[in-house]
Amino acid sequence: MWSQLRTRLDELATGLKQKNRTNLEKYIDSPHSEKINIGKVVFEVNIGAEPHGDNELAVFVDGWRHRFLGWSQSAAVGFLIDEEGRVLEMEKEVYWEHGY
Repeated sequence: MWSQLRTRLDELATGLKQKNRTNLEKYIDSPHSEKINIGKVVFEVNIGAEPHGDNELAVFVDGWRHRFLGWSQSAAVGFLIDEEGRVLEMEKEVYWEHGY
């Protein structure tokens, strides 16, 4: 189930990497959220972006499984895009800086 979620997140991130930075900046003010089913489990998938450093945009695709008593589990995929539109892989520390 988690590997299927990770595959779906990777697919979404791959599609987002094809977009230009201007299109991705819309996710700063208007994150996207949708529910997907994997088997009998419902996950909430979110796409968001945040400025990173002086010239980069951090783009995140995350999936959450809400469980009983407020517990939840998550997975996230992200990348950076610079002001020239180059896509850069995201280091683990960048995830931490943005609360993942």
